[in-house]
Amino acid sequence: MNISLVGLLILLVLSLVVGLIAQAIVRYPGGLLAATGTGFVGGLIGIMLAHATGLPELLAVNVGGMRFPIAWAILGSILLLAVVSLISRGRTYRYG
Repeated sequence: MNISLVGLLILLVLSLVVGLIAQAIVRYPGGLLAATGTGFVGGLIGIMLAHATGLPELLAVNVGGMRFPIAWAILGSILLLAVVSLISRGRTYRYG
């Protein structure tokens, strides 16, 4: 599969938006890079869960010949952040 530079940038922006939505829902602190990674990995998790359960793609956007279902990406990102929050519970982070 070949994806153009513009397609990659669109995919990264979609991942960023999905990650920011998931971070807002879970109230998980993080920056733009963390939100982009969360959105991308959460999108993969959500797509795998949807295909495993036989559910249809919801709000799918076509990016470079690849379909990116927004609803499942948000759900996968929320699940990812919930698991990370459970694992890192009790740890305190200091900045500065």
